[in-house]
Amino acid sequence: HAMAPASPDIAAWPWPINVRTLGGFAIDVRGAPLRFEGKSQRKPLDLLKALIALGGRDVPASVLIELLWREPLEDGGQKALEITLHRLRRLLRSDDAIRVTDRRVTLDAALVWVDAWALERMLATLVGAGGGPEPAIDRLEVAAIRALELYRGEFLAGEPDASWLVPIRNRI
Repeated sequence: HAMAPASPDIAAWPWPINVRTLGGFAIDVRGAPLRFEGKSQRKPLDLLKALIALGGRDVPASVLIELLWREPLEDGGQKALEITLHRLRRLLRSDDAIRVTDRRVTLDAALVWVDAWALERMLATLVGAGGGPEPAIDRLEVAAIRALELYRGEFLAGEPDASWLVPIRNRI
């Protein structure tokens, strides 16, 4: 019914798209694991991984092109990015999950839940901006249990080391 959760950190909410990046990589679309028939969709999945690693909001198309297509392309990679975005939207079964505005790419946080982002948001609320009161011990205990449930291992474990993976791996 297109209802939104009270918080983007609720993993149990029936998100249309659920992406696990901690300890490996897995995608559930409408409650079912994403399965591939035939050839693997490597480039669209690489695009999704890079988009998540770069924060998922207002990521410049030029940055994504540079990361995903090392060799120079005729049109600067714009057409390759458009085709790959189309294929990723089709995989995720949602045209609305990924928006492109002013050559910036954004994952719609109302449609796509990402475990790494949920963990970062949860830990940020505990750490706060500093100077605030210390969280109660019972709140910290609950948060620690939740953090351990979310953290299943390194961000995109098993993926080859790439410069764009280092910042988020270090943060987490």
